[in-house]
Amino acid sequence: MNRQIKNTAEIRDLNKKAIVEFLKKNPNVTKKDLSFNLGQSFATTSNLCNQLIDEGFIKKESSQNSSGGRIPELFRINETEKFTCGLNLTQKGFFEIAVLNLNNKNVSKRKVLTSDIENLDIIIQKIKSELSDILNVSGICENNLLGVGVAVPGIYDLNEDVIFSENFPLYNKKHICKMINDALNIPVYVENDSNLLALAAAQNVKSENDNLNLIFLFMLEGLGAGIITEGRLLKGYNGFAAEISEFPSGLNCSKDTMYHLEKELSLPGIIEKYNNLIEDNLPLTMYGWNEFAGKIIQGDIHAKAVIDETILILSRLLSMLINLFDPEVIFLGGILETIFEYILDDLKVKLKLPAYREKNKLRFEKGGFYENLIFKGCSELVFKKFSYITEKV
Repeated sequence: MNRQIKNTAEIRDLNKKAIVEFLKKNPNVTKKDLSFNLGQSFATTSNLCNQLIDEGFIKKESSQNSSGGRIPELFRINETEKFTCGLNLTQKGFFEIAVLNLNNKNVSKRKVLTSDIENLDIIIQKIKSELSDILNVSGICENNLLGVGVAVPGIYDLNEDVIFSENFPLYNKKHICKMINDALNIPVYVENDSNLLALAAAQNVKSENDNLNLIFLFMLEGLGAGIITEGRLLKGYNGFAAEISEFPSGLNCSKDTMYHLEKELSLPGIIEKYNNLIEDNLPLTMYGWNEFAGKIIQGDIHAKAVIDETILILSRLLSMLINLFDPEVIFLGGILETIFEYILDDLKVKLKLPAYREKNKLRFEKGGFYENLIFKGCSELVFKKFSYITEKV
């Protein structure tokens, strides 16, 4: 059940956000068009646009195509006043930090090596130092930074602010949001990578419906899914919704040896299966995956056997998710992007869907360039959490 809006300040906050969100996707729009598309009165839209201009979120310029009479004013996002920060902690041995404008364009981005650091406090101090330097070099005032969106690996407990990630012991069971917030003294929002990728991908979809429904399936070191349902990110009570990595794979369901999906649908799991099949030693890295993908495309029978089994397991998972969430579009990200064209037809054939769900109406898309998407997702997270109510009392 959605939380009830309590007062006019919250209504104004939502209406201002709606204006900015619309302008992010539809630049150069008149107040009249904004009012019509958002279902606001013209007076409300006009007043809120003026406030947003004063606060630095949007700007106006005159139309160049006026046919006479009063020249209409066009509104668009102001890319030089308000910013967000994205922090990517999902890779081993380094972190990435970026500052973005409200159109999710990178102003500055850095990669910082951490392979020799075993203390999380030291890494957080490096984050603080790098962000401060980026702001100074870019000439951005800290007060114009709306917040920091943090992408984390594994499972993130929203209520307890704890990361569960055995693959990343440095972050495992740490209160990452509080630690970063205490160091930066800037609003910090944390989310796992799959959810952020779903948020970012949603910005690229032209939906046939008012409220978008999509699934973003991400396979790399592990397995994750981000789900947008009725235009909202699916979270659950603790933030555990759509955590699919420990679903049983269905291949072996005995009590002691049950395989989890992450074992079957991840870079290490797939390459390890191939190595065991032919006694090879492809590295469990992207280098190893690219070599394996090349063997698939070249028709290697052993690689084909492994990927055929992978497609079968993937089809079972997607069949379940499709039947549960009825998406308009499914994004396949991570390692699946390198073999997207090779597996797509076979994957569609193996889907088990009810008769009323036509397979040919289900859209599949490549996930897109991970590094850009993850920062875009961080930026979207910050803006969704940001409130104008705190700006002016």
